[in-house]
Amino acid sequence: MQSLIKYQPKSPLKYLSSYFGDRKKNLFKLVLLGAPGAGKGTQAKHLVSKYSLKHISPGNLLREEMNRNSPITAQIKDYVSKGQLVPDSIVIKLIENHIATIGDSNWLLDGFPRSESQAAALRASPDLFPTHIVELKVDQEAVVQRLGGRRFDPITGNTYHIIYDPPPPDIADRVVVRTDDREDVIRERFRVYAENKDLVDKVFNHSVVSINCEGQTIDEVSLQLDRVLSMPSTIHPSIIMPERNKKQ
Repeated sequence: MQSLIKYQPKSPLKYLSSYFGDRKKNLFKLVLLGAPGAGKGTQAKHLVSKYSLKHISPGNLLREEMNRNSPITAQIKDYVSKGQLVPDSIVIKLIENHIATIGDSNWLLDGFPRSESQAAALRASPDLFPTHIVELKVDQEAVVQRLGGRRFDPITGNTYHIIYDPPPPDIADRVVVRTDDREDVIRERFRVYAENKDLVDKVFNHSVVSINCEGQTIDEVSLQLDRVLSMPSTIHPSIIMPERNKKQ
């Protein structure tokens, strides 16, 4: 009951019906999380292909909405023009509207939620409550080496790496480090991600499944993801199974 009050599903009966109905239909509602450089894009392609998932990117939905002419479009443009973040309520609404168009389809929500408030909003929506939340876990130092070593050629648009794929000698002087690839930026993004991921995990009663990607090939990580998805669900909402206070 405490969780029901805290997260306030918009429609408790629809919430429960959706939860049990999705599992009965063996639907996948997958949330894929990961720090910068974790390989979400690569694994998302694997999952979309193997399980016929509809790939949902909140960033893409926002960009698409900005090209339309609607009341919500005007709101989004207003926030963007002021350099402000688009409110969670608008992002959630866009995701709900998009999911309504795909019917009973498996879907993958890429890199969302990113904060405690987004996780709470996701949890409160009967249409968005996931069956699985998976984190691709990577080591910060390894990410700094991978991303920090990237170099961009502003002439050709090609990307190189000073260790794994060095630029040819004749263009070595013109390649640059993009802002997102600076070490200080990478470490800050990693810190923010780790802090918020713990809060997201807490909202979902520590149901986030972490897969350690370090030292593993792409195929090995894909195999671990397949094992997670072999389970009907990894999440049990506490309004059905409320947490009990531990006796000291």
